[in-house]
Amino acid sequence: IFFRVTMAYNYVVTAQKPTAVTHCLTANFTSPQHLNLIVSKCTRINIHTITAEGLQLVVDVPLYGRIIIMQTYRPVGEQQDLLFLVFERYTFCVLEWATDTGELRTRANGELSDKIGRKVEGGNIGVISDGGSMIALHLYEGLIKVIPIANSARTCELKDPFNLRIEELRLIDMCFLSPSSSSSAAASTSLSSSSSSSDPWTTNNTIAILFSDTKHNRHVKTYNIMVGDKDLADGPFSQHNVEATASLLIPVMAPLGGLLILGEELLTYHSGNYTKSVPICSRTAAGSSAAVLTASWCRIDNQRFLIGDHTGRLFITLILPTEDAVELHIDYIGETSIPSCLAFLGGSMVFVGAAFTDSQLVRLNSQPGGGTAVDVLESYTNLGPITDFTVMDLDRQGQGQVVTCSGAFRDGSIRIIRNGIGINELASMELTGVKGMWSLMEPSDKMDEEDRLDARYLVLSFINETKVLSMVDEESIEEAELPGLAAELPTLLCTNVGSTENGSLAAHYIQVTPRGARLISITSPTAPVEEWVAPEGCTINMASCNAPAGQLLLAGTSGALFYLHVTAGKVVLQKQIKLPHEIACVDIHPLDSERHASYCVVGLWVDVCLHVLSLPNLDSVCQQTLSTDVLPRSVLFCHFEGSSYLMCGLGDGNLLVYGVEPEDMAVKLHLEKRLTIGSQPTTLSLFTSVTAGGMRSASGQPQQHVFVSNDRPTVIYASNKKLMFSNVNLKEVQFVCQFNSSYMQHDSCLALICDDTLVLGTIDTIQKLHIRTIPFGEQLRRITFHAPSQNFAILSCRSPGYTPPSSAILSHQAGAQPDLSSSNVMMDNMYDEEVHYVRLLSNHTFECLNTYQLDANEHSLSIQTMTFDGDETEYVVVGTAYVLPEEPEPSRGRLMVFEIKDNRLVLVTEKDLKGACYCMTSFNGKLLSGCNAKIQLWKWQPGTDQEGNKTLDYECHHHGSILTLQLQSRGDFIICGDLMRSVSVLLYKPDLGALEQIASDFNPNWITALDFVGDDVYIGAENAYNLLSLGQNIDAANEDEQKMLSTMGQFHLGEFVNKFQKGSLVMRMAEQDKDKDAPPNPYAVKLSPHSLVYGTISGAIGIINPITEQLYNVLLAIQTAMSKVIQGVGGLQFDTWRSFHNDRKTLAVRNFLDGDLIESFLDLPRLKMEEVVAYLKQDVTDSSEASVANSANAGMSSGIPQTVEDLIKKVEELTMLH
Repeated sequence: IFFRVTMAYNYVVTAQKPTAVTHCLTANFTSPQHLNLIVSKCTRINIHTITAEGLQLVVDVPLYGRIIIMQTYRPVGEQQDLLFLVFERYTFCVLEWATDTGELRTRANGELSDKIGRKVEGGNIGVISDGGSMIALHLYEGLIKVIPIANSARTCELKDPFNLRIEELRLIDMCFLSPSSSSSAAASTSLSSSSSSSDPWTTNNTIAILFSDTKHNRHVKTYNIMVGDKDLADGPFSQHNVEATASLLIPVMAPLGGLLILGEELLTYHSGNYTKSVPICSRTAAGSSAAVLTASWCRIDNQRFLIGDHTGRLFITLILPTEDAVELHIDYIGETSIPSCLAFLGGSMVFVGAAFTDSQLVRLNSQPGGGTAVDVLESYTNLGPITDFTVMDLDRQGQGQVVTCSGAFRDGSIRIIRNGIGINELASMELTGVKGMWSLMEPSDKMDEEDRLDARYLVLSFINETKVLSMVDEESIEEAELPGLAAELPTLLCTNVGSTENGSLAAHYIQVTPRGARLISITSPTAPVEEWVAPEGCTINMASCNAPAGQLLLAGTSGALFYLHVTAGKVVLQKQIKLPHEIACVDIHPLDSERHASYCVVGLWVDVCLHVLSLPNLDSVCQQTLSTDVLPRSVLFCHFEGSSYLMCGLGDGNLLVYGVEPEDMAVKLHLEKRLTIGSQPTTLSLFTSVTAGGMRSASGQPQQHVFVSNDRPTVIYASNKKLMFSNVNLKEVQFVCQFNSSYMQHDSCLALICDDTLVLGTIDTIQKLHIRTIPFGEQLRRITFHAPSQNFAILSCRSPGYTPPSSAILSHQAGAQPDLSSSNVMMDNMYDEEVHYVRLLSNHTFECLNTYQLDANEHSLSIQTMTFDGDETEYVVVGTAYVLPEEPEPSRGRLMVFEIKDNRLVLVTEKDLKGACYCMTSFNGKLLSGCNAKIQLWKWQPGTDQEGNKTLDYECHHHGSILTLQLQSRGDFIICGDLMRSVSVLLYKPDLGALEQIASDFNPNWITALDFVGDDVYIGAENAYNLLSLGQNIDAANEDEQKMLSTMGQFHLGEFVNKFQKGSLVMRMAEQDKDKDAPPNPYAVKLSPHSLVYGTISGAIGIINPITEQLYNVLLAIQTAMSKVIQGVGGLQFDTWRSFHNDRKTLAVRNFLDGDLIESFLDLPRLKMEEVVAYLKQDVTDSSEASVANSANAGMSSGIPQTVEDLIKKVEELTMLH
């Protein structure tokens, strides 16, 4: 049960932090001896130490701001560098590393915004002079903002910033020049300055700017900045009409000085009195563009530079001084990811920071005979930019997975993201026909603890035999023979076993076969085998063993049940009974933490019933009829955190969980949960792990967990007295057993049989996102899933000059070529201009099955799978636009309806549009499209024309938008997101066949994503990185007020959201709680059916989960307490950061909660946790005092955690939402 959301109370949390790298640099930041790589990822800073083994993460810090400029400088007399950051809201800070506490410390901060001025549109620029005497920023058009630095041996203080006006409005790049290149000019200028030359602020600093004039010609000009006079003077040189495509200035250090000007075709050196240009070399990758659109650069030393371009090509530039000139060289050395930034790490290592694909750590290797090769050492996953995604159950396991269109240009890729516990494969081998698997242990000299056993053997049962695999060393496993083992028979159970006198497992192991039980000595392999043989005419068909206590429960034909003990090296029958029906499953594990089991459980076939029997007499103490007609296939007693459970796996994939309570020498069962785990018969197995499931036990000792084997493998564990269920990243598991071998060099190893393959692996210590990458080689624009064919339909485009990398799936598949029989165009010159495609991909291999190429100048914009009214076929509908250079907005487009037949895209019909189809959605069996300013409704005519062809017919439209970018529908209601007019609500009136606008938001917002949350609440994202929730005033008495959408909440997310979609990343199970008739708890943390997944340009994936007002008030108190304890880095304030902010207004955050801040409580040290709880207790006291006037406060205070343990439990429940 989930409360109806009457107000938009939302819990916002990121499941995947931003991954796109925007800035990177190297500095001696954490210590003078360590070279650090500092990486900016939108709202986070990662600091790494560069070691011989690679990059070692020191700290990952969230920031209350979006970074737009990042630089470092070193004050005079200090041995460590400082980090200078500028944020999007034009605030800045200077950070240093506190070696005593191991954290970032704020050295300085302040404001940079002006009340007047037009913000730059081409990108902010920030540079620091070589001596660290000043910072120059270009934030507003026509202005350079200067921050002087009082840099001496005694102090390093930032002075008040001031503006210097320049005539050049369109600045492209800017840099400080080395003093050697401007010393003469600086000296002459200083003589004319009115300030004293002894004043450190009279130092003249030369800055060079690259700018474009009104005729789009580009020039270079230098200025001397006179800090004392707060003025500019002409610099030592200027250069008019440099290359028209020049985009980058690179300062050359002393003694040579000057600067490099980089364009698409020429590299130019300019020193004021000497100029030299060389063409950029043409020796590039085959098929690549010859032009170099520079993306980033970094310095190797004073004479060598690395340059990365827009296609991922890497160049090295060398400048060598001669007697009266310079030698200039630029050479292509290889390909990397398309870089957004580069950092030289020393030696031959380079970090390639990427915003469009995975970042890389590469090595530059010299080749025999000259030249350099680029070897990729490591890749760092980046999901950004996420242009589109779909949430679906790709493996049909009941858990949402996000399939994204990620990357840009040739680095486009598909990413499959799922949440769960991972099995890290260490070894695997093909193995077919396995009917059961168990591990056997032997005493090992490698074990430190006394009587510690080492898993050495895997016993595998087949239909008519048993085989044994032995772990020989770290790299090999081979078939072996065990003395005494009945290899000619199938095995029903095989395990190390103790005895009633001694719980040690080091002496014997037991094998159960259809004939009986065999006890085999480990320490004396030649000793005679002790065997218990089943009575004549009875065949054993299943078994269970409580190994430490030597208890054995065997089930035979005709309902025979045998209870045996291992005593004094013998197998002794203790009790035998006959049950009325055939036995389906048995278990004899102890109910509590004791070694000896007092009860066993048996499931029967005919009466579909569970019987709990006491030991040793096998007397029935409890009988539980299952509320289903499906037979039980597996039962298990288990013990979690002081609570006992009986679990029963059914043949249809359902799982029943019963709580077990002792009652007068008997037990009582009560149904806790009924869950749909999978669709195949379920097998339950116990294993131990310190951290499986994501929660490390407080004692550090291995804890009991349950592995559910079926077509949807799951791990069950306990957290804060609550059972948790986590999906495992395997498609299907038939059998599993613990295999902690010293050769594996890992704890918590498992052996699994998956799809006729034996897998040895470790289980993840935490539940996390697992990301699979499918390199595509093109930019992916839109994606949708076609359920009948189980394929994906995508829209992609190939830009001119880009060729897919060899790893891309399009580089070697026949289906990637357009199907000329169904396409409108030929293949000529397909790489010389931008080409758009509709492609069909397999959902298993992501192989490109079929391709439809669009017309020249036709761009793909939107895609939708849907069924039309009166036609059961599911079609793929594509919306396009013809983009012509002479048109400011497309005037022509198409709606194309495809049917998928035999894995081919077949065009059924098309409809010409008078504009671009930016968006579309299915609407009650009809198609709703957004075409420029119109919202159009189309109905399907299945074969009604003269030739019997299927057609789309226009029905009606609504004209009231500037540009329709988003469309969503629910029933007869439609919400529209506009370029300027925010959100509008339309109602379809079928009797009139018309669309009527019934409400709208009158705030001017550019909506980038939009969706429903309930019937009358909507959530939108806008281009200033904000979220807003809107609702209808349905109860307003005034008709005008009813037509206004009320802003119910606002929140600054700090991320550009491209899409919302209903769904989640955690398991949704059909569940029947034990307290289904009890009133719902308003403070309970639950995943809402209205929860949304969002994807952003920076690669972040998040969840928006609607919550109750009562829970919102409790979490708001926790958030407030956290914001008091955790101070923002750089002096930035939490409330300011999360306030709704754009160029027009700033509003306080309302009805949204920052889940990232709340969940960071789990990372705090104990003292900080107690400080948070102290603030909460104060809130409870304050609310109690106010409860006399307002009873709601008293209710809120009753839900606020009052201890650290209670708060940990509440926050851990929140983490389970994603």
